[in-house]
Amino acid sequence: MFADSGFEVFSFDLSEKAINLVKNKAERKGQKIHVNIGDIKNLPYKSETFGCILSYHTIYHTDTKGINIVLDEIYRVLKPDGEIFITLNSKDNPSFNNPDYKKIDNNTIIKTEGPEVDMPHYYANIEEVRRLLEKFKIIRIRHIEEFFNDRTSWHYHVHAQR
Repeated sequence: MFADSGFEVFSFDLSEKAINLVKNKAERKGQKIHVNIGDIKNLPYKSETFGCILSYHTIYHTDTKGINIVLDEIYRVLKPDGEIFITLNSKDNPSFNNPDYKKIDNNTIIKTEGPEVDMPHYYANIEEVRRLLEKFKIIRIRHIEEFFNDRTSWHYHVHAQR
């Protein structure tokens, strides 16, 4: 959608499969999208590169230490007055209290089933979200219950500015 609207678009993911899906779709549509594979805790971009970063249901795939590093990296590559749109898992999410999932710290679980098996998931409450984003100017935080495939989950949808 952003490439269709004339924006220069960068896609970044740890998964080669996900990056190839983006690359193939862009090629079919005749779009130029810059794609990179790597760890979001070490972004391969110069400081103050981006005017906007959209991260929908991705940056929380880490633990408590990792989420702090990820947000520091996002802050680093964001231009002054640049904006972010991110989602974070809420501790109100039923997955956070699922006794079948392994807790690796006070905010992180490892799922033991489904498509995200063995993948860490960081969860926060509103106070933790505000602390995580203390370097940013928070424009809006929405706490939303989402329904899909007969399941429910809670997320914080955050709009903030550097």
